[in-house]
Amino acid sequence: MAPPARLARCLGVALAVALAYAAATYLGRAARPEDSQVALAWPAAGVGVSLLLLLRRAAARRAALAGLVLASFAVNAATGLPLLAAAVFALVNGGHAALGHHLVVRFVPDRALRSPRDLTGLLLASALTGLVSGTASAVTATSLLDEPLGEGLLLFVVRNGGTMLAVTAVACALLARGRPRWPGTRPAAEAAGIGAVGVGLYVLLFVLPVDLPLLFLAVAVSVWAGSRVGVATTAVLGLLWSSLAVASAVAGYGVLGAVADVQVRAVLVQSLVVVVTVVGLSLATGRATTLALTAELARSLEQLRQATDAAVIGKAVVVRGPDGGWSLTRPNPALVRLLRRDPSAVRWRELLHPDDSLRLRAVLDRLADDGLETAEVEVRHRVPGQGLLWTQVHLSLLPDSDGGTSVVAQVVDVHEQRAARERLSRLALHDPLTGLSNRVHLTEEVDRLLADPRVPGVAVLFLDLDRFKAVNDGYGHETGDRVLQQVADTLRATLRPDDVVCRLGGDEFVACCPGVTTAEDATAVVGRLERALRTSLLVDGRDLGLAVSTGVALSGAGDDAASLVRRADRLMYEVKRSHSALPR
Repeated sequence: MAPPARLARCLGVALAVALAYAAATYLGRAARPEDSQVALAWPAAGVGVSLLLLLRRAAARRAALAGLVLASFAVNAATGLPLLAAAVFALVNGGHAALGHHLVVRFVPDRALRSPRDLTGLLLASALTGLVSGTASAVTATSLLDEPLGEGLLLFVVRNGGTMLAVTAVACALLARGRPRWPGTRPAAEAAGIGAVGVGLYVLLFVLPVDLPLLFLAVAVSVWAGSRVGVATTAVLGLLWSSLAVASAVAGYGVLGAVADVQVRAVLVQSLVVVVTVVGLSLATGRATTLALTAELARSLEQLRQATDAAVIGKAVVVRGPDGGWSLTRPNPALVRLLRRDPSAVRWRELLHPDDSLRLRAVLDRLADDGLETAEVEVRHRVPGQGLLWTQVHLSLLPDSDGGTSVVAQVVDVHEQRAARERLSRLALHDPLTGLSNRVHLTEEVDRLLADPRVPGVAVLFLDLDRFKAVNDGYGHETGDRVLQQVADTLRATLRPDDVVCRLGGDEFVACCPGVTTAEDATAVVGRLERALRTSLLVDGRDLGLAVSTGVALSGAGDDAASLVRRADRLMYEVKRSHSALPR
């Protein structure tokens, strides 16, 4: 903005503020006793601060501050105040506006009255400003107008602070945005009704000559307003009622008119105004905060519901019933699609493989009883038309206020990943040609059996095919592979399900037989295997001259898988040498 335009703008702001402040000052000067220059009420104390709060630009505030100082001086001088006193009071009033603005900005975030914390900040700012400006006004009135210091100090502090609170509350409430409304009401009609009832009550309390001590009813109507309408409406109604009460009491009407000392009367009514204002605004800001939090919670819950419904991951809330059982509730569409039915229609255990049901129940019980917050488990769900589906379930505890227990469950299809892991595991632990265990898997299983106190001992059988190289050389590797596969199939079919069968490589096989602890038992196993293998060593019914040599090692104290395999290997070679010594 060009300098002339900026100057014109500042002058316009100063003029507008000066006119508004002049009107407020004139009203205050009208509230004077006949024998005193001291105004009993001072609306300018709140108007000045409010005008500065409404201006965002620093230049505009400086222009406004200059305008209100000049307006204060002009009105005070025009209404009979000596020029020196008018000048000093103008400076004090300007200082009040500047200090009040600074403290409100400091103590009230965004200069907006929304919460009880904002009201506390505004009350503190009003009290401090009223104390400083009231003290300065009392000293000025005593020095230049010969007014009593004690009574003047009490009056100035109460009127400046109280008026600032009542008027500035309206400005700060109007600066707030997004004020929530009470559902199902008509705010304008209800506010008009409360305002009319309040005016009638204030006329009864502060205008009519009623001798009954009913001033406490002023608090009741303020409570009504604060609990039913918004902060701004409560502030405006409170200012309206307060103005009526102060004007009537200063003029000598109503029950307070019986107080002979006019300054004491003014202090009493403006103190009551502070109480009524604080009560009403406390309820209104508390209600506004509650409504805002409720609205925010409702928005968050709706966003969560939408996100849950739109999620590609199956989700549900799991609730523990009175019998300790767990049921899925509120499943999202993704979970219904995954399980191909509504899981909330049955108990969760009915959807699971029996083994997994018990395992999942144990995890859920630990969440509920042992203070865990999250857990993760893989289980198999029964899916119509598909069979068993491996899923990963992530569980997060949600403690309920009624003492029950709820858990958020996220269910992910991991069937393909599980199958891929099993394929990788099989490749890592099994021989690709025969499907038998490899050396790594054999070592793990033998060590596990040796460490199991329930297993009395194991026998390790080391088998090697005699003259197998001649088959590969004479008939080709494809024929050799067929022989190895036939041997593997025979070993699997002949040995027990709990026995571990391994191909170490080439034509070497190892079998681990738990529970075989004597040489007689081991010899019986070897005889059974060698008889069964006679057929497997034929190719298309032809005898290729193959035979098998077997070494047996029985476990003893201090043995491990490696030592047993080495011992069985050594014994196998002794058997092989004996076979090579026999005539063919």
